[in-house]
Amino acid sequence: MESKTVTFAIGRGAETALLPKHLNNAEEMVAQLERQLKDIQAESSYLWIRQRSLNETAQSFLQRLSWLNCVEFLMLVATAAFHARYIVGLVSDKRIL
Repeated sequence: MESKTVTFAIGRGAETALLPKHLNNAEEMVAQLERQLKDIQAESSYLWIRQRSLNETAQSFLQRLSWLNCVEFLMLVATAAFHARYIVGLVSDKRIL
């Protein structure tokens, strides 16, 4: 285990002598903070990857939806052209009138 230097700023208050149990408690707190930071980093990475995946899925879905809209528009134009031609044929047919 490598040695680390930790600096604490201590304010005024009741004076207490520094005991070995205080150092162990501080080391435990530092270890706990390190674990919490690693957990936060892991969760942040997971959320970033999840968001990227959701963005790619949404982009793919919107691309397919735009192609579907194009096909639907072409079908609408074809249907309108067929109806216009059919109505012109009915009106121009003298036997019906």
